[in-house]
Amino acid sequence: QITSPLIQSSKGTTKNNCFKWTNVKQFFTKNFLTIGLLLALFVGLSYPVPGDIIASQKLQGYNIAKTLNICTIFFISGLTLRSSEIKAAFSSYCALAYSLVVILLITPFAGMLVLKVPYNPLEFAVGLAVFCAVPTTLTSGATLAMQANGNYALALMITVSSNVLGVLTVPFILKFVLEGVVHGLQIDALQLLESLLLTI
Repeated sequence: QITSPLIQSSKGTTKNNCFKWTNVKQFFTKNFLTIGLLLALFVGLSYPVPGDIIASQKLQGYNIAKTLNICTIFFISGLTLRSSEIKAAFSSYCALAYSLVVILLITPFAGMLVLKVPYNPLEFAVGLAVFCAVPTTLTSGATLAMQANGNYALALMITVSSNVLGVLTVPFILKFVLEGVVHGLQIDALQLLESLLLTI
């Protein structure tokens, strides 16, 4: 059987195109959150008017677009999980316990060291101290683990667990770390805790 060189070339081109499309699809699937955030940042800085209009839409004090976006991110993240990663996540008790101790206790109290740095203005130091006190977000926690080919399911479990427990710890840590350092600052930890619980 004789095959025309033109047909062979056509088949080779089709395979190469399919291979390239598969690579592109895998890249976007793996990096959908990072690409989405960068795209949103670019559009928001280039033309902020639509973002301002969408952000102003609220229902009983809650930002509709923000809530829908968070739900969408977690839904898509859940769809990308592998059963093997989920099993490994539930069996990694030591990693989960260590992460929660670091995120909820060690890192927040590191904010006390940040406040000793002579930033000018002081608000920079206060902002960094608050940054140390709050748990990791989906972007900085789970997404970085996925980019490093780590256990995404475990990272997602750590992120969700630390954020849920952080509701109970952050108000008291902020009161302990910031009061006495920032002149005239008074934090009602119980009121802040109540507000966070109602928000959730």
